[in-house]
Amino acid sequence: MTDYRNAPLVPIAAPGRASGVTALARIGHLRSDMPALAGAALAIVAPARISPAAGVTGTVFSLIPPLIEGAPRPSVSLTVLTLGGVDVRDQVVAGRFTAPSAGALLATWTAANGLAEPVTATAAAVVADYAAGAFSGAFSAAFDRAG
Repeated sequence: MTDYRNAPLVPIAAPGRASGVTALARIGHLRSDMPALAGAALAIVAPARISPAAGVTGTVFSLIPPLIEGAPRPSVSLTVLTLGGVDVRDQVVAGRFTAPSAGALLATWTAANGLAEPVTATAAAVVADYAAGAFSGAFSAAFDRAG
């Protein structure tokens, strides 16, 4: 067992301490045979996506996070979801989002494991207005030709 009684005192962060009060700790030397506390860089191995890539208002979109590799295994969370520039993350249920209006649907996921630098991945989809007149006109024309 290593004796740290003669190790230098080093200031450390001490949350909750009064302003101007510094906590000190004795630290020893790291053994050269001990692995460093560092994780491998996180890598995106499968991209994030939104399915379908385009739809009309009322469409249910699946939000598919990226597949990220790293050690230790990173956690991946949806950090941004906007529709037409408005945050709609609170409308996601079990990885699905139903578009209430038209606009650009943009999603960003962040992966972190506490050691490596976090990485982000983005995906986008387009939501168009459901134009009832345009659809009913197309259906009427199709039925007229069929009949």
